[in-house]
Amino acid sequence: KGDSPLGPHVDGIRARGLDQPVAVCRGHLSQVQFVAFSSSDRLLMSTAWDHTTRLWDPLRGEQLVSIDRLGSRFSADDRWLAFEDSSVVFGRCELASAGECRMLRTSPSAGSVVDVAFSPDGKLLSAASRRAGAHVWNVETAKSLARFNVYAETRCVDFTPDGRHLITSGRASVDRWPIDSLTTGPPSDFLSQRVILAETEFPTETALSQDGNRLVASVAGDSIKVFRTEALASPVPMTSIPSVSWFVAISPNGRWVAASEKRNADIPVWDAETGVLLTNLRSTDSFGALVSFSPDNRWLVVTEYGRFVFYETGTWRELRRLPLQDSV
Repeated sequence: KGDSPLGPHVDGIRARGLDQPVAVCRGHLSQVQFVAFSSSDRLLMSTAWDHTTRLWDPLRGEQLVSIDRLGSRFSADDRWLAFEDSSVVFGRCELASAGECRMLRTSPSAGSVVDVAFSPDGKLLSAASRRAGAHVWNVETAKSLARFNVYAETRCVDFTPDGRHLITSGRASVDRWPIDSLTTGPPSDFLSQRVILAETEFPTETALSQDGNRLVASVAGDSIKVFRTEALASPVPMTSIPSVSWFVAISPNGRWVAASEKRNADIPVWDAETGVLLTNLRSTDSFGALVSFSPDNRWLVVTEYGRFVFYETGTWRELRRLPLQDSV
């Protein structure tokens, strides 16, 4: 009766008929007790005998959050949600304003998502799924803008700092895609600049320098190369590469490259400009340590079992060990 809580969407509901729902919200483990719309129509609240309150996107049927309290109603400004735990315990939960929270889905057959990246302006999000390739969304609207699968296994995605290109990597190759074509054209019009790194089935790991001018790419068991992102055809190969490289990192200033080995726990470090091997650090993690440079270029951080190890860049001296439990 009266005004529809879905406001401008009511015409679409009337056209479909009451027997054709706009969305179906599934997730409660027992019978639903109560439902209510927020004043803005952007949220639907439901409570059930499973003693949870769930908030939904009412047009998509997607669950946004679940809490172990029984919600009662929204405040008039949608800032608060009243709740009760029993006949003597009650209170309110503060709700996130605006629409920054989104649930973005890849296809059911996509497999695990292995990498994600935001565009510099925060308007786009890209994700790499091993079996479903790269996916690009508009963050504000949650609209899928592009999906393309050009590798047998997709590994990494990165936006260049100027926001003009998306860089993706897969098995033994790297592609640079112009953002304009991804957001305006059909998939058949997507054109990339591709670099084939090796004739191998190993996946490729990549990392960008902070200014986006240099890209390091590692193909396990074959090569580690540094590219200038505006000239992908002329890479600088790193010398004395590991037998089986695992993870790779480039310092924010683009000066150094570090990698880990899967088998013998070496952490080689190179000069990114010349490809010359500068040092070979030793790790106790024989499975492939994570390597990362600090934003100020002062530290190379290596993960080992139960701790972080900090090396001073330039001298490559180990200066600190930080147990994982002390890092939280």
